[in-house]
Order: sequence, then C-alpha cells, then structure tokens
Amino acid sequence: MNRKNNKLQNAYHQLSKYIVKKFDIISMENLNIKGMFKNKKWSSKLQKISLYKLIQMIKYKAQ
Repeated sequence: MNRKNNKLQNAYHQLSKYIVKKFDIISMENLNIKGMFKNKKWSSKLQKISLYKLIQMIKYKAQ
C-alpha cells in the first residue's frame, strides 16, 4: 500500500510541476463533483484521483 501511495504522490508532483512550468496563467473553476459522480463513465475514474490534492500542489508551486 505504501508503494502505491508513493507512486500516486509522485504522479501528482510531476503533473503539478509540469502545469506550473508550462503555463503562465492557470485558472480554475468549481466543478459539480456530485453531478459528475452520477455519470457512470466518469465515476470510476474520479474515485481514483484527488482533485483537491492536485489543486493544492498547483497553488503551492505557483507561489
């Protein structure tokens, strides 16, 4: 389980670093997550990621 968490953390760090370095302006909007979970196509994929954690990393690295 620890190895899986480390891989996930690493992916979040790499993605957030890429976004901050690649783009000069980053804008974010609020999403209707409850509505997205009702969609069968997206619900399984959304359960695997933490958007909040990714957003926090992007905010931290952008400062």
